[in-house]
Amino acid sequence: MVEIKADYSLEIWKDFVSACGINLNSTVTDHFIYMPVFGSNNDEKSSAAIEALTNKAIIPINAEGVCFMGGSVRCLSWQVTGENARKLIEAAREQ
Repeated sequence: MVEIKADYSLEIWKDFVSACGINLNSTVTDHFIYMPVFGSNNDEKSSAAIEALTNKAIIPINAEGVCFMGGSVRCLSWQVTGENARKLIEAAREQ
């Protein structure tokens, strides 16, 4: 376990605490870490700290448009494996 410094605010939007500045609200897959970024000085520091701990590629995702509502990349994604993942992929391809 390691500490990754966050540069966050405690602003409130409709009873939700902001997720802006929380770079660890990421989505992790087999080969990638999709890390939210916010246009702050802390983005690069967090990315470098995470990159030093993994062989996965870090993919920055600008989350400035949603983080104030209390969510980020992890909250906007859904990780599914196995048979359910196969069915979803097939259904998406049919569209």
